[in-house]
Amino acid sequence: METCLSLLKEVPAAWLVVAMSLLPLVGVPVSPLWILAGLRLGTGWGIAASVLALAVNDAAAHQLAARWL
Repeated sequence: METCLSLLKEVPAAWLVVAMSLLPLVGVPVSPLWILAGLRLGTGWGIAASVLALAVNDAAAHQLAARWL
């Protein structure tokens, strides 16, 4: 368990925000990514990154639904 957590903490923050923004569009649950953001970035920055990713995800989902679906 410790090895897994140490590997996850090494994930670059930018890739984490991209994953939180795009993966829910294809059905991946976002809750584990929010937890990982809190572990990786700390509480304050994790919440800020999650809010940013959620805004990007909402905008992308709206564009996808309005234009192609």
